[in-house]
Amino acid sequence: LTPDLTPQGEPTRLSTGLGAYSVSLTADASRMAYSILRLRSNVWVAPLSRDGPTPSSAARQFTTGAQVIEAMDVSDDGRWLLYDSNRLGNQDIFKQSLDGGEPVPLTRESADDFGPTFSPDGREIAFYSVRNGTRDLFVMDADGRNLRQVTAGDGQDYFPD
Repeated sequence: LTPDLTPQGEPTRLSTGLGAYSVSLTADASRMAYSILRLRSNVWVAPLSRDGPTPSSAARQFTTGAQVIEAMDVSDDGRWLLYDSNRLGNQDIFKQSLDGGEPVPLTRESADDFGPTFSPDGREIAFYSVRNGTRDLFVMDADGRNLRQVTAGDGQDYFPD
């Protein structure tokens, strides 16, 4: 960049696959230093107390592993938890019984899927994905079948409700 922050020439790729979060170069551009951001998040469940705050000791960890979970939804009947997770490499949609058991992947795309939510009757799941280069809304049956794209275009559509 010039002193007034305008670009000098075309951008040049410095690396691939590093997962760099921030990068700094030496003045002569012969070395670089970079950081990697490692986020982890899991879901915890706790009963709600009618007599005041629920103590943290009542909470239990529900999901496990090195993953990032950004959004989740509980079915209206209280039996299922939907969430997005990168546990298989990229962000996909998972469904898991609140009684326990293993998470079931409902999507397995190379593009990221986020923000799952149950329909009011629990028969369908809506979510958004970057499969087409922008955030578009999709709907599928609660078992992950019958996927349909709902929105398309240049706009960014996300967090269906």
